[in-house]
Amino acid sequence: MDDEHLVIFRRGHPCELSVLPAVSEQLVKKEIAQFVREYFACATISYELLDKIVSFCMNSSQQEFLGNILCTISPCVKKYHFRKSHRHTLKYIIEQLEMRHAEIGWQLYSCLTNSMIHNTVYVDRIYFDESFSKCIIVQENRYQLSQGTTGLSCWQASCDLANYLLKHGRDYINGSNILELGAGCGLLGIALAASGFAKSVTLSDGNVDVLNVIHDNIRSNFSKNCDVIDVIFLEWETIDVGNIPVVPDVIFATDVVYDILTIKPLVSAIKKLLIEFAKEIKAGPRCLLANTVRNQETMDKFIACTGRIQVDSNHVMQLYSVLANYTVVQPRFGFGKYCFLFTLDLLF
Repeated sequence: MDDEHLVIFRRGHPCELSVLPAVSEQLVKKEIAQFVREYFACATISYELLDKIVSFCMNSSQQEFLGNILCTISPCVKKYHFRKSHRHTLKYIIEQLEMRHAEIGWQLYSCLTNSMIHNTVYVDRIYFDESFSKCIIVQENRYQLSQGTTGLSCWQASCDLANYLLKHGRDYINGSNILELGAGCGLLGIALAASGFAKSVTLSDGNVDVLNVIHDNIRSNFSKNCDVIDVIFLEWETIDVGNIPVVPDVIFATDVVYDILTIKPLVSAIKKLLIEFAKEIKAGPRCLLANTVRNQETMDKFIACTGRIQVDSNHVMQLYSVLANYTVVQPRFGFGKYCFLFTLDLLF
């Protein structure tokens, strides 16, 4: 694969997995790399893949290798917060190994124990670059709806769009000033900032609790003197363009179309941003919206609303079909729901 289609993190946490010969050799095996990515990204792991991991762990040295990775990726992520999905995964692997009368090393037991005693409200997702040399860590609330908002959890569209942009859509982000609406935990913006391709990234949300999580995630991934990424409070209903520190070349939004009541404020905000910033940029900014289709009626109303207030919503592609092979980011609930990418442009 050429460099143009490799996910690269120039910033983030050093993992150093790729420089260790034994580790590098094993990670070349597709199923091992896939398991490590899905395990730490808290994605749904298929039983087919888990059974391959069980077979891999029948060899004691290979089991030790995998156990060492699961116990600690690098010194900077030792305080990794586990979740129930890790517990279920580890229990399945250990139970299957016991049924095959395999000797089980302390690493797998240690990981299982940690996953049972570290029961916190906030948990972590870790996303690796292509070479496993660097990673980003995104903290989220384990509950999809918490403190009156869904923005404290990572959602599928942010994962899908991040992967698409880093692997196939660099023309959108290379050297660009980026604004994200409804940034949630900040996965998309943090991934783009970590890649080093974007000139600047501004994350926005209208919920103070969500902004606090974004700030925490930025602090955990970037040095204090990193001036590439910024965070602002931005409500769609009362949007003030003057509060946006950098004129954006591209505006992103992911999984923000889920409630019929928020559709009109969202589209109105996008229209206002496109109009105001068109005065600053000759070609005008571009707006891309990625959304998982959970309710077709809601998406239909969103598309209808864009036309009524003179914004053209053009369906670009289905990210599900484009991204057959996930690398850095994984969908939260496997591959069950489709994510579509739209461009939003002014009609006049």
